[in-house]
Amino acid sequence: IFIIEGLATIAYAILAKCFIVDWPETAAFLTAEEKLLLSRRLDEDRGNEFARMDRLDKHSFNRIMKDWKIWAGVKYLATFFVATGTYITQPLVIVWLSNNLGAHYKRAFGTAMQIGFGDISGIIGSFIFIQNEGPGFKTGYGSALGMVLVCGVACTVFHFGVRWENGKRERGERNDRLRLSEAEVQNLGDDHPGFRFSG
Repeated sequence: IFIIEGLATIAYAILAKCFIVDWPETAAFLTAEEKLLLSRRLDEDRGNEFARMDRLDKHSFNRIMKDWKIWAGVKYLATFFVATGTYITQPLVIVWLSNNLGAHYKRAFGTAMQIGFGDISGIIGSFIFIQNEGPGFKTGYGSALGMVLVCGVACTVFHFGVRWENGKRERGERNDRLRLSEAEVQNLGDDHPGFRFSG
């Protein structure tokens, strides 16, 4: 599917070349007066009449590649690593809970609650990234970092909690549940003493 989407993008790019307007200096359909006006507007937009680079040749390419500002801007790459971390851990946490909910109904309800509460973050996120705090966004990033910490603590508690519960079951401390009626024992789900959690 990625090949199909990629080919569609390439096809649109080739077609778009026919419709993209040329630079004012080289646009054949503009009069000399219109070219001058548009060139002035572009200069004003740049903010400096001296900041021109209308030709891409070997020397200008070398200047571009040696500009430290561009390489400092590559820090944007780090945001992709952050997103990668998010998209790797999110399904793992969902599956981890799902594997530890032993019965069908409990698994469906628990997973729905987990994802539902997680999706509230999209609503909260639109309020904690306050425009006048930019570009640092202390409230937004601070809250996000706090939630990462909460997630780390919750995962640690969950890990040691299920190990503790498995230990109790290994020692037979949950076997009193087997004295319930047969119908109740068969409906215990992950509360059954024979069920083991994955930590």
